[in-house]
Amino acid sequence: MLKLENINTFYGQSQALDNISIEVKDGEFVTILGANGAGKSTIMKTIMGLVKASSGTISFNGQDIASLPPWERANIGIGYVPEGRRVFPELTVEENLKMGAYSVKDSKVIATNIEKSYELFPRLKERKSQLAKTMSGGEQQMLAIARALMLSPKLLLIDEISMGLMPILVNHSLSIVKKLNSAGLTILMVEQNANKALKVAGRGYILKTGKIIMHDTSENLRNNTEVIKAYLGE
Repeated sequence: MLKLENINTFYGQSQALDNISIEVKDGEFVTILGANGAGKSTIMKTIMGLVKASSGTISFNGQDIASLPPWERANIGIGYVPEGRRVFPELTVEENLKMGAYSVKDSKVIATNIEKSYELFPRLKERKSQLAKTMSGGEQQMLAIARALMLSPKLLLIDEISMGLMPILVNHSLSIVKKLNSAGLTILMVEQNANKALKVAGRGYILKTGKIIMHDTSENLRNNTEVIKAYLGE
């Protein structure tokens, strides 16, 4: 479904991604792991077109998307949950969800997708008229995921789902993402918490200073002594 080949991305003179190649097949749950500053968020921004790669190719369902602007990438089926959630603070929960469906012209489709969001996250229904800025971090994370689902994406990109959340809320968020994957949604998630990510994803890539240094099944990575020492804290 998604293929990055030899991607190089720079911020000015500083190279953030060095010859990155990643594949995500239809229906997979893949995670990219690495320390803070390794380049994980840059990969997501490059896939979405928020940062332009200086070289390499990005294809989605066989289509070269490297020249498409971010909104067109969203319209063809890539959903994005950004780092730090980035909900619209002065809008209500329901207004945030409607913003997620900005390109949908059919009001019935929007209403149906809002109801699906409320079924997935009953807490959002309880708070549908509440301003996003008054919600807890966990509730904002639910809202960010629900907003990304409003365009019925084929692939969902999730950037640091655990950031700023208590462990119990991280587990809840990951269980929802796992449920979405089980229902057929393809997931690519970058995450600093390797232990939790490898328990839900099927495959993983290890990123270090902008380079992929290892990739394998989650089970093999969890049992790899190098990974245990560097990322799992065991």
